[in-house]
Amino acid sequence: MSIKFSAAIWQMSLPMAEKLVALALADQANDSGVCWPSQESVARRTGLSNRSVIRAINALSKAGVLSSQKRLRESNIYRFNSGILAVLISDSVSPMEPSISDTVSPHKCTSVTYDSLYIQTINESSSIKSRDYKTEAKEVLEFLNRKTGKAFRCVDTNLRPIIERLKSGIEVQDCKTVIARKHRDWSKDPKMSGYLRPATLFRASNFESYLGECVL
Repeated sequence: MSIKFSAAIWQMSLPMAEKLVALALADQANDSGVCWPSQESVARRTGLSNRSVIRAINALSKAGVLSSQKRLRESNIYRFNSGILAVLISDSVSPMEPSISDTVSPHKCTSVTYDSLYIQTINESSSIKSRDYKTEAKEVLEFLNRKTGKAFRCVDTNLRPIIERLKSGIEVQDCKTVIARKHRDWSKDPKMSGYLRPATLFRASNFESYLGECVL
């Protein structure tokens, strides 16, 4: 999560859909403002349709908030414009001096101190980090064992891919939904049933596709 970009976006005057998408991207961006979540993942996190997410990303790109780079068979790479960070220092600029945000930021920003923004964002981040991912992963693994009749042990090899998906913003129920769907699709096929395992189901490149197949 990029705290500095999230803090800047909170202060930008953006339409609701654009702000939600920008915050969802910032939540997964590194300190350089770069991330590559799938559009389906952003849609789930924001509650918007895929089409609305695409429109919002196009609007943010046109406004100069971020740029996107398309990749073949992989999710796009998104990069936030570092100029939007100017909103974090606008309060420290003398009233007699032109604000950096006046020349760089594409949107008008409200005046809130950086300290209050930092504390607010840290609290939100701490709330996310307070989740017990290992316990949630064990719950998912136990559901997989019950559904398939297998006996995967709660060891790092089996838990790690599940924990990685949970940390990316996926919920326990999403994991169970994918397990139930793929069990329905594969359980009667001797060859495919062998893929009902954590390493296959929760591999990043697979999981998004599997989840997208599920009827919500």
